[in-house]
Amino acid sequence: MRLKISGGGRRIRLFLPNWMLMNWVTAAIAGRIIRRQRKKCPRLPPLSGKDIRRVFRAVRQAKRLLNGQPLVEVRAAGGDSVWISL
Repeated sequence: MRLKISGGGRRIRLFLPNWMLMNWVTAAIAGRIIRRQRKKCPRLPPLSGKDIRRVFRAVRQAKRLLNGQPLVEVRAAGGDSVWISL
């Protein structure tokens, strides 16, 4: 995953491997956090680690389909921009 953020005279570029962000450990941790937060906010959908792994699988498939195209590209009138690519 590539994140490029520029604004206010600063540029930030992050290159994070997808395997590091989207694996079964991350899914299990995210599922546990979501379950805890549901107690505070019951409107959150019930997501388990398996559900999050399905989302990760869909993101990997989207990466093949996008083929280098940005997932999100936002440009503000003030010159700030955010660019996210898988």
